Amino acid sequence: MWCFACSFDINEVTGLITVRRCHNLGTCIDYETQPDKTYLLEVTAADRQGEGFYVRTAVNITVIDANDNEPIFTQNEYGISVRENRSTFVPPLFVVVSGM
Repeated sequence: MWCFACSFDINEVTGLITVRRCHNLGTCIDYETQPDKTYLLEVTAADRQGEGFYVRTAVNITVIDANDNEPIFTQNEYGISVRENRSTFVPPLFVVVSGM
């Protein structure tokens, strides 16, 4: 059984919800096999390590697909010098990648 709630982490200090990194196939959000990209989580926030007041709310999460191919850089090294008193690069630095 696939647990979609197991695919998310919630930072207990900030409340930031992130997609958990996939370490075991079949337990992750996979865009090639998982058609539904909207998830409904019930989140409980509590004070005093859960012994005080608490509130529950529903959180709708829509996960947007990202390219999971590693970029291929066209050069091994990029570099530019920036003068100490400048706020911009002159000329600007361009990094070129492919395979994305």
